Amino acid sequence: MNSKTWLTTFGLIAFLLVAACGYFCFTSYQKYYDSKVNWDSKVGTVSSLERKTPYPSKINVKELEGRVEDYENSVETLFKGLDKFQVPLNQDLTGPEFLDLFKQRVNEFRALASKSNFAINTPETFYLGFDIYAEDSPKEEIVPLLDLGLKASEYLLQKLVSSGADSLETFSRDLIPMEEGGPKKQEISTVHKYPVRMNFRASHAAFQEFMNSISNDPNYFYIIRVLKINNDAMEGPFIAVDEGFGPQSFESQATGEPATQTQMEEWGYPGEINVGAAAAAGYVPSGNDARVLMGQEKLNVFMVVDMIRFIDPDKIVKEEKSKSSSRRR
Repeated sequence: MNSKTWLTTFGLIAFLLVAACGYFCFTSYQKYYDSKVNWDSKVGTVSSLERKTPYPSKINVKELEGRVEDYENSVETLFKGLDKFQVPLNQDLTGPEFLDLFKQRVNEFRALASKSNFAINTPETFYLGFDIYAEDSPKEEIVPLLDLGLKASEYLLQKLVSSGADSLETFSRDLIPMEEGGPKKQEISTVHKYPVRMNFRASHAAFQEFMNSISNDPNYFYIIRVLKINNDAMEGPFIAVDEGFGPQSFESQATGEPATQTQMEEWGYPGEINVGAAAAAGYVPSGNDARVLMGQEKLNVFMVVDMIRFIDPDKIVKEEKSKSSSRRR
C-alpha cells in the first residue's frame, strides 16, 4: 500500500469518527437541555408549593367558606328574582276539586277553539294532555303540580289560538314524578322541567307571533327545546316576467295579493292561461316584473316545550341533607 492510499483511507476513517462524535455530542446536548428544562420546571413547582399552605388552615378554611357563602347568596338572590314571576302552587286544592277544574278548563278551551275556527284533531277526546284524568282520579300529593301543569298547558294553547294558528294535530305531555306510569321520584334540582309535545299548522305570521308571545311571557317560563318545521309550499311563488318568458303572474284587483299555484293551474297553467277565468275570480295580470313573496305558505310545526319551575335552594339543601342522613343509617 503506497502512502497516498494509506492517507486517503486514514482521512476517511478519521472523518467518519469525527462525524459520529459530533452527532453523539449534539444529541446528548439536546437530551441534557430537555432534562434541564424539565428539572427547572419541577424546581419552580416545588418552590411555589413551599411558599403556599397546601394543608387545611384557618386562613384557607375562612377563604373557602367565604366563597361558598357568596355563591349561596348569589343563588338565593337569583331564585328570589325568578320566583316573583312564578305562578304559585295551590297547596289547598284537593283531588275532586282538581277534576272539576280540569273538566271546566277542557270545555272552555274546546269552546274557544270552536269560536276561533281553530281545528283540533279528534276534539271530542282532547283533554289538554291530561287524558288519564278523564276517568281516573289523581293522587292527592301531586294535585298542586298537576294543577300548575294544567294551567300552563291551557295557557300555552290559548296563546297558539290567539296567534291565529290553523289547527292542532297532536298535543301530549310527559308524566310528572309519582304520576301513574311516570318517574317514581322527582330528581333533586333547583330547576324542574315539565315537557309538552305539540304539532300544529299555522301561517308564517301566526307562527312568528306565537314564538314571540311564549318567549317573552310574564306568567310562565317556557323553553323551546326542540323545533322542527316543514313548509307546505315546496315551490316558490310565481313572479311576473317579460312577455314571452315564463308564466304570466296574476294579482287580486281588491288586495293586490298574487294568485297561488293552485289558482293558476285552475286557469290553465302550465298551458295557456284563461284570462277570462282569472278575471271572473277577481284577478288581473300583474304589472310587477320583480316581485318575490315570502311568508304566504303554511307551516307544519313540531315543538317540544319545557315548562320550567324554579325550586327554593334552601329546600334542595334540606332534601340533600335528609338523603345523606338516610344513607348513613
